[in-house]
Amino acid sequence: MIFLKKETLEVTLLDAGDIIQVDKTEVKSITNVVYLGPQRLFKEEEGGYFSSTLKIYAEDVSERIKKQQAFALERWTECEKIPEEIRKDPKSHLAELKAKMAMIQNAGILPSVLEEILRDLVENDAMVWDEKKLLTLHKLICVADVLYPLAEEIVTLQDIVNPMLFRKKLIINAEEGLSVFFDDGKNIPLERLSSGERHLLLMLYTMVFVASPGSLVIIDEPEISMHITWQQRLASLFMEICEARDIQVLMATHSPQVVHDKWDLTVELVI
Repeated sequence: MIFLKKETLEVTLLDAGDIIQVDKTEVKSITNVVYLGPQRLFKEEEGGYFSSTLKIYAEDVSERIKKQQAFALERWTECEKIPEEIRKDPKSHLAELKAKMAMIQNAGILPSVLEEILRDLVENDAMVWDEKKLLTLHKLICVADVLYPLAEEIVTLQDIVNPMLFRKKLIINAEEGLSVFFDDGKNIPLERLSSGERHLLLMLYTMVFVASPGSLVIIDEPEISMHITWQQRLASLFMEICEARDIQVLMATHSPQVVHDKWDLTVELVI
C-alpha cells in the first residue's frame, strides 16, 4: 500500500498484481485501519470537549469485563445438555478446561461464585464421572469459552507492559478497568503517570484490545516523550504483539532509535 500526499492512494493488490486508485474513505473497505496520531493521549468528544483516551479505555475495558462475566454466568445457567464427546472422554476435556481456566484466573476475571466449583472439580479429577460431575464440567467449559479470549488479551497486555514499568504494575479488573500501582501497593492515577508511560500504555492497549485480528495499525511518532531505552525496545514489542494478535503495524518515526536493529523493515520516505 503506497500512501501519496494527495486525495488518492495507490494500492497494489498482491494476489492479482493489479494497481488501483482508491479514495481515502475507501481504505477501510480494504482492511480495518486503526490510526494513532501524535495527539493520541486525548480524544475529542461531542461539544468540542477533550477527554483522556486512557480514561475512556479504562471505562471501556471495565464495562467489557462486567459484560463478559454476566454472559458467562448466563451460559453457566443455560448449558444443561451434556455433549456426547464430553461423556466419552471427560478427562481430556478437563485437561483443556484446566489450561483455559488457568489463563482466566491469571487475568482475574472468573466470577467468584464459580471459584469453589472449579476448585472442587479440579481437585477430584480422578473421580467417578457421574451425571452431576459431567454437567459441572460441561457448564465450566461453556464459561471458559466466553471468558478465555478476553483473559488472553488481559494477560498479553500485562505481560508486555509490566516489564517496561519501573517499580510499578498494571492491573486490569472489572472495578477500575486500568489501574497502575507502585510495588508498595499504592495506586497511581492514570493522569499522574509520565507522558511516556501514558503513550506506551495507550499504544499497546490499542494494539491488543482495539485492533481486531487482521487490522493495520498506523502509528505516527511512537517515540513521543520516551527515553531512548524504551524507544529501542518499541519495534520488538510491536512485533511481539503483531504475532500474538495477527495484526500489522506501520510506523512513521523521526527517531533512528525506534528502528534500532530493524533497518531491514524500513522504507525511507523521499520528499
